[in-house]
Amino acid sequence: MRKIIICITCLLMMGCLSLGKVRAQSSHASFYGVWVSASKSKKVALSELRKVKARGFKKARIYQTNDWSNLNVEHYYAISINRYPNKAQARRSLKKVKRYYPGAYVKFTGFNLIYHSPCPYSIMHLAF
Repeated sequence: MRKIIICITCLLMMGCLSLGKVRAQSSHASFYGVWVSASKSKKVALSELRKVKARGFKKARIYQTNDWSNLNVEHYYAISINRYPNKAQARRSLKKVKRYYPGAYVKFTGFNLIYHSPCPYSIMHLAF
């Protein structure tokens, strides 16, 4: 137990973990998305992604929801039109997106559960 507490304390002190948002880098960084579709089937999601991109949303991508702390814990392949650093920017895009996807909405991903920080220690380290 003491070893785990020391590891968590070390990560907090090094800035790798925070009690608020955990920041990561590159495609693993948390973001606000404009979500338009979700499917249990990867094949269906890929087909839908082609349609989304054909409508002009070239930056759209598929994300696995259970890879993110604030998305559905059940496994879905979800499509976001783009990645936005803040809610205001995502909401500005939402109006255009709703023309094609009336059920589209903005949601923050939370941190990436697979790769959560540029820290040299991984979350797996906390389990030992």
